[in-house]
Amino acid sequence: MTTALLSLLMLLTTPAPAERPEVWVLVVDPGSSLFTRFGHSAFWLRAPGQPEEVYDFGHFEFDRKFLWDFLHGNAFYSLDRSDLDDFVDGYAHEEREVRAHRLALAPEQVAAVRMLLTRQLASPEREYRYHHFADNCATRMRDLISQVSYGRFRLMLEARPGRPWRSSLFDVLGANAILKHTLSMLLSVQMDLGRSAWDGTYLPVQLEQALLSTRGLDPRNPDEPLVAHSEVLSEGRPHDHVSLLPPWMYAIIAVLLSLVLMPLVFFRSTVWLQLAFWTVTLVFGGLFALMLFFHRYLDICAFNLNLLVFCPLLAPFFPFWSGPQVVRRRAAIFLLIAAAAPAAALMLRPFTLQQTSPFPEFALGVYLLLFAEYVLWHLRNRREERPAPAGGPSPAPAGTAPEPPSEPPAESPPDPPAGA
Repeated sequence: MTTALLSLLMLLTTPAPAERPEVWVLVVDPGSSLFTRFGHSAFWLRAPGQPEEVYDFGHFEFDRKFLWDFLHGNAFYSLDRSDLDDFVDGYAHEEREVRAHRLALAPEQVAAVRMLLTRQLASPEREYRYHHFADNCATRMRDLISQVSYGRFRLMLEARPGRPWRSSLFDVLGANAILKHTLSMLLSVQMDLGRSAWDGTYLPVQLEQALLSTRGLDPRNPDEPLVAHSEVLSEGRPHDHVSLLPPWMYAIIAVLLSLVLMPLVFFRSTVWLQLAFWTVTLVFGGLFALMLFFHRYLDICAFNLNLLVFCPLLAPFFPFWSGPQVVRRRAAIFLLIAAAAPAAALMLRPFTLQQTSPFPEFALGVYLLLFAEYVLWHLRNRREERPAPAGGPSPAPAGTAPEPPSEPPAESPPDPPAGA
């Protein structure tokens, strides 16, 4: 029943047959999953007596190797051609809105778009190395529109101020704060550089706004809008408030927080203090390794100031976290040395464009929390650590029960008198 209603809705919303060759831009709203949060876009070519063809630059083969290549910045996408009904129907089942915008191009420009797409589809150039911000389905369409307009579309967009990539990226990530903070932590200063409207069209929604706001692409008609007509091909619903992380990730975060905060409850035992030290060291070391991995393979993550924030300075002191070693004075010195790294990042932040907040503050706060737990342990156990009075018994070590006093030795009877 649902499929029939969707098909009927598509028939009612599909534009009338084209009277002349036309170029339309299809824009798909973001979805619920992480890989669909950026939206999608494609070309829709129409002509009298010809099939409704969709040219899509976002085709890829998803397999085990693809994810590994994607993390290394070595994923390849390609241009693909499909039927309009198949294209729209797939997003209709995901309840993602699909909008169509007809471009006011001259007949020779429409013919050029079709020729360029057909030629690229049949050549090795149909495949390209994917880049989220510099080379994707939206930027490929932007470049082709500029090409058939003899570069005028690019000149018009480069004259407009744009937003940094980080700001526009957050607009499409939805309401998931953990996902936003994770990506913000991994991405470097490249995300905060000043951009023009041309660079901002890496998102399909931004490309749509650029098309709708452009006028005078044809110098002979300076007041003519680039978009001559717009229609909604498939209704959808907002996906902004959908959690994009699995529940087990929140469970892991809760466990890690508990391990770090337990010394505030069980302050007389060194076990929980030791676990807190190990947890912070391993988590910060893991974040540092992850950022170092992306620093090597992805240009948008290179020279990230957060590498200094989570630098695992506590890792070389692993041997000292065992048993009573964790409450000795050297442990406090190690904590202060590690806290100097996020403190240095805070001092460097005014001299860089990268938005590192709240990561230096968070790391510094964690180190100060461990130091406070270390001091609390000593304050709560100082009575057991005080030296004993002169002549008295020595105090028992912290965390051990005192030994019962030993009984005095029995007196020996006096020697019998001589001659008895």
